[in-house]
Amino acid sequence: FDEVRPTIIETDQVVKVAPELVRYVALTDYQQLEDCAHERLDFQLSVELQFKSLLGTLLHQYYEQGQFSPDQSSIKLRLIEAGFAQQDLDQQAGLITHMLSQTQQDPQFDWLFKVRESTQVEAEFIVDNRSIIIDRLFIADDVLWIIDFKTATQSEHESVDQFVNRQKLAHTKQLLFYKQALANIYSNDIQCALYCPAVQKIIKID
Repeated sequence: FDEVRPTIIETDQVVKVAPELVRYVALTDYQQLEDCAHERLDFQLSVELQFKSLLGTLLHQYYEQGQFSPDQSSIKLRLIEAGFAQQDLDQQAGLITHMLSQTQQDPQFDWLFKVRESTQVEAEFIVDNRSIIIDRLFIADDVLWIIDFKTATQSEHESVDQFVNRQKLAHTKQLLFYKQALANIYSNDIQCALYCPAVQKIIKID
């Protein structure tokens, strides 16, 4: 330390001051942002939809694994892994349990989840360089069934018929694309359907 020369500050040096930051454009309030279609973005709704999507993914996994009575602690652990808050675990785990129970009590449960030699779950196909994944695929009575699981629930004051029509309107294009794609692979007659456990409905798409 004795050999270190002390730093000498010259008093006649000009003090260097960093320029102040200037904001040239005021940031838009994120609540006022619009998307490319000039529609107001609801960020809270977007987050809610993301979590609904995560719930749907979890339910799909239980369907794929054939687990319809999972332990509550197992469900909560998966919810934590998916990013759900601790205070929401009971409510969301209850929703998953309810959906699985609804599925098991469905009169068409045995037919829908019967283990067949032709059964495929999360069946992936490449069509025109585009990957499509079909939730459940099987052949019954020489008919190829394309089943797409939907975890949507009825809106307030919405009848079952209104719910069914809403689901058809939202997903018919997607299912018919699957049908067209698989028609080039399978020679069977093809039937498409949505399965909605919330209303215990297999909704055929023509």
